[in-house]
Amino acid sequence: MDVVSSSVTVDLTAVIVSVRGRSPCVLEIDPHSGGRSHLPWGPFGPEHRTLEAGLREWVERQTRISLGYVEQLYTFGDSNRAGFSSSVAEDSGAGGTIAGGTTAGGTTAGGTIAGGTTAGGTTAGGTIAGGTIAGGTTAGGTTSAPGRSAGNDSRPRAARNISVAYLALVHADRARASVPGAVWRSWYDHLPWEDWREGEPESMRSVLDRLECWASAGEDEQVRARRRTRVRLAFGGNGVPRDEERVLERYELLYEAALIPEAWYDAGAQPPAEAASMPGRPMSTDHRRILATAIGRLRGKIKYRPVLFELMPPSFTLLALQLTAEALSGAGLHKQNFRRLVHNQQLVEPTGEVEQETGGRPAKLMRFRREVELERPSPGVRMSATRRAGLV
Repeated sequence: MDVVSSSVTVDLTAVIVSVRGRSPCVLEIDPHSGGRSHLPWGPFGPEHRTLEAGLREWVERQTRISLGYVEQLYTFGDSNRAGFSSSVAEDSGAGGTIAGGTTAGGTTAGGTIAGGTTAGGTTAGGTIAGGTIAGGTTAGGTTSAPGRSAGNDSRPRAARNISVAYLALVHADRARASVPGAVWRSWYDHLPWEDWREGEPESMRSVLDRLECWASAGEDEQVRARRRTRVRLAFGGNGVPRDEERVLERYELLYEAALIPEAWYDAGAQPPAEAASMPGRPMSTDHRRILATAIGRLRGKIKYRPVLFELMPPSFTLLALQLTAEALSGAGLHKQNFRRLVHNQQLVEPTGEVEQETGGRPAKLMRFRREVELERPSPGVRMSATRRAGLV
C-alpha cells in the first residue's frame, strides 16, 4: 500500500484585544519595510511544551507583553498560507523559515477549520477545489477576479502551513507594547462596517451598494436571488435583524465578491480601484479573516461568560463597564437597562469608594463578583442594543 507523506508546518497567531478609551484595539506588527500589518505570530517549534506556551513566548518576544486570559479560536489551513510565513518572519523578527518561498498575497478565502469542519469556505469567485481558487467572480459587474484553475496547476507545491489562532484579552494598564513596530489599532479601522454605536456607519452604504452590484451581476435570476438573500442575512435589512456576531460571514461575503484587496492579493493580482478603495484597512495574508473570527467569538462570548471583566481594572464605574461592552459589541446600549441587567445578574458589587473625576457627581466604584462563576453556569452580559447609547 502506498503511503502518502505530507510536510506540514504550524504557526501560532495571536489576536490580542484591549479596550483603550472607547476603542476596541488589537495589537499588530507594522512591517519595517512598509506594507500591510499583521498579527503577532511565530512558528511552533520542538522547544515549545504546548501550543499555548509557544504562543505566549512569541508574543512576549515580539511585543514585551505577558498574556493573561488566552483561548484558542480556530485553525486556519488554506493552501496559500505556505509562502506567507517566511516573508513575514524575515521582516518582523519572528525567526525561522516556514514552508519555503515568499508570496505577496497569502491565503485563499474561507477554509477556517473548526472542530474538523470548514467555517466560511468561500473563495474569491467560487468554491474551494483542492485548496485552489476555482473560477472567477465579477465585482460590481465589470471586473473579473483572477483565479487558479483547480487541478491544473502544474507548479511544484510548497509544504502545507497551518495557523492555530488564539484570542487574548489584556487590560490597558498591562498592555504597553515596547517593541518598535508593535502598535495598538482599533479593529474598526479594519472592519468599519462593524461599528454601529452611533447608528449606521458611514461606510455601510458604500458596502451595500457594491454588494448589490455583485448580486445583480449573477448569471441568472436564481443566483442573483441567492446572493441577495445572503447579503440580507449577513448584513441585516428588509425585515432581517442585524446580528452583531456574524462578523466573519460579512467578511467572507465581501471576499467572495472580490470587493476587498485580500481577495486579489491571494489570487496573485493587484486589486482594482473598486477593491482598493473599499473602506477598511487590509492586513497581511488571512489575518483580517482571523481578526473577524475573533471579534465574532468575543461578541458571542460576553453574553454567557464574564470575559468582559478581563478587560476592566480591579475597580471601575458602571459607565466604564458599559462603554467597554459597547466598544466590543459595536452597539449602543440603553444606560438604565444595562445597569439593571448587571445588578440583576449580580455581576458586580460596590467597593465602598467613589470615582471623583467624572465631570459630574461622584460615581460608585464597582468590582467583579468572582463568586458568580460558582453560582451559575453562564454569567455573561446579555445586552440589548439601542440606536444610540444613553450615556448621560
